[in-house]
Amino acid sequence: MAVLLIPLWAASCHAASDFTDAHAAMTQYRDEQVAAIEAQGKQQTELVQQHQAKAKESLEGARTLYEQAGVMASRDTDAVREYATILSGTGDFDLAAEAWQRLTELAPADASGWKELGRALSALGHVRAQGALAAFRHAEQLAPDAETAFLLGRVYRQESLYDLAMESFGRALERDPAYLGARLAAAALKIQDGHVREGNADLESIGPLPPEYADEFDQRIKETVDHLIETRRILPDTAEDDMAYAKIMFLAQRLQDALEAAERSARLSPNDETILNFIGDVAARLGMRDRAREAYVRSLELKPDQPRTKERMQALDQPAK
Repeated sequence: MAVLLIPLWAASCHAASDFTDAHAAMTQYRDEQVAAIEAQGKQQTELVQQHQAKAKESLEGARTLYEQAGVMASRDTDAVREYATILSGTGDFDLAAEAWQRLTELAPADASGWKELGRALSALGHVRAQGALAAFRHAEQLAPDAETAFLLGRVYRQESLYDLAMESFGRALERDPAYLGARLAAAALKIQDGHVREGNADLESIGPLPPEYADEFDQRIKETVDHLIETRRILPDTAEDDMAYAKIMFLAQRLQDALEAAERSARLSPNDETILNFIGDVAARLGMRDRAREAYVRSLELKPDQPRTKERMQALDQPAK
């Protein structure tokens, strides 16, 4: 187990530090951040850049002032927390872990300090994973909440401890059924474990993702599909299961795999217009216009009142951009 060794700070040997200037720099930083957001709302690009530059300068200044004032030797928990927050925010996770560790020594009953220590350690990857797990477990014992369970699950998943990861994501959802990160993570693990139909249903129940989740989800679903394929799991061969597999392949941008799975689904359920529309969409994306048109025509034969399908079929005749 990796252990974070930090010197025991002999605070009694130091005079009380004055963090007034550092606090003022942080106040300036926050004010500039707010001003940047307001300027962005008014689409004042140049002003946004000016405020962001000043915010960065204030943040760097605050860090320097904290260090000059001997924050790591202080017993001022507010100052140590703010300093640790600066380090985490700037991505200096090694130093951030030391600062959060210091905070947990000063305030061992503060669950948020343990949680942030876990975040900093987990950002350092496998080499600090055991320390991250220990910190998150401690935070969860002090104040069980959805976020801590989710963060714990992420580290378990990172370490390929998938059963423990699913248990943690499950606890997160028990505490907050609407926790989007845990819902996505649990659905991905179900798919990875071969429960593709159930996992896809969970994803469809979520609907469109907020932009801040999109990039991470795209990467996660690709990794999930890679794992599913590598493990060569045997999946049920029903129209519903084949279609769920096709949709997951589509999400992972494996269009040819998605088309092949949808074709299997169509053979098992030839009168389902939704499957045919999916085939048409994927075939069109692959540049297979004749196959797309064939699927759309058959779909409209089954259900003529489909304006969107008619639009898609007409778009096939438009010149490629």
